[in-house]
Amino acid sequence: MRVSQLLFLFLALVYCANACSVVMSTDENFLGSSHRYHSDQPDLVSEFAGKITSMKVDAGCGVIVYKDRNYNGVQSFFDGERLNMKAYGFNDRIYSFKIVDFNNYGCATIFYSDNNFGGDAQFYPAYGFPAYWSAENGNHHLYHNNYYSSLRIVGKNAANCAVVAWENTGRTGQNRYFGNEAHDNFGNFNDRISSFWMVQKSTCAVVFFEDSLFRSDARYYNSDANSLGGQNDHFSSFKLLGTSSCHLTIYKDVNRPNGGTQLTYTGPHQQENMPATWNDEISSFEVGTGAAFNF
Repeated sequence: MRVSQLLFLFLALVYCANACSVVMSTDENFLGSSHRYHSDQPDLVSEFAGKITSMKVDAGCGVIVYKDRNYNGVQSFFDGERLNMKAYGFNDRIYSFKIVDFNNYGCATIFYSDNNFGGDAQFYPAYGFPAYWSAENGNHHLYHNNYYSSLRIVGKNAANCAVVAWENTGRTGQNRYFGNEAHDNFGNFNDRISSFWMVQKSTCAVVFFEDSLFRSDARYYNSDANSLGGQNDHFSSFKLLGTSSCHLTIYKDVNRPNGGTQLTYTGPHQQENMPATWNDEISSFEVGTGAAFNF
């Protein structure tokens, strides 16, 4: 066998080993008729059209299902094993689907309707940063408003990405920062997300935490969104993201007063406990890069 043929065979084996698949079954608990699919299905045929009741999705993969053919109608995202689609409103209702391989994306977010990554879900891939979605109509439409309670960040660069979620459309109102690859609940932000960013942790920004050791609610601010929005005197630790070109100055007084009491930091920096006399004392700040922020 020629070297080129061996190489082709090797690449084919690697591709097949890494390719995603999903097993669809007509009865609950993976019983009844079953079929393993390795590719998108715009129009299910035979006994599987509108007859799927349970499914198994390969690890590192997911499937976006639709209630109409040609990827139309109500949609949802599923990963792992689903014993009965009735709980999600998709029992005997799937007519087309797309298979998702997380390795095809740098970063993507999966939002779940329930705590602990349960219930209905949607898949949001980032093709640039910050990637933006909002409940307002538009090209980057958030599929559900005031609906999500947990999330996972997936993709080849998942560890380097984070989600910033706002309670109102258009990135307004209070925000919360989710910097881990998995958050099994949003606490008091459950069912409150109306818009969100996916960001890279290498981008200059500051995350303020309500409690020391980076605990409790976290809020994200950058040079374009640098108003505390009523959260004065509220924070006990922070993380300054970005590189050494990122600078932060915090003030005890409002409106970033010249000559006021202040502290300066260069990124990346993690302050797990505020310095003496600074706990719950931040009233304004500046964060950014470039000459204007070389404090």
